[in-house]
Amino acid sequence: ADLEKTLPYNVKVVTIHPSIDALNQVKLDMTLGSDKPAPLIEALRELENSPSFGTVTMTNQMPPTQAEPLYQFRLTVNYAQKL
Repeated sequence: ADLEKTLPYNVKVVTIHPSIDALNQVKLDMTLGSDKPAPLIEALRELENSPSFGTVTMTNQMPPTQAEPLYQFRLTVNYAQKL
């Protein structure tokens, strides 16, 4: 629900892989997609400014292809929810 409230309406979560580190902090490795790059940049800004999420580390950017018509950003972000 926190992710849904934070991301712009025109950004789709393509993949998401949560993990827990030794300090019980949740990290989300995810790929976000959109038909234009601007909403993805806004999503990065919203994640960084949200109290529910921490620092965003972008690991990859992919332009649209015939097989995947969306711009995609792969990133890792800390999730402030503790276990």
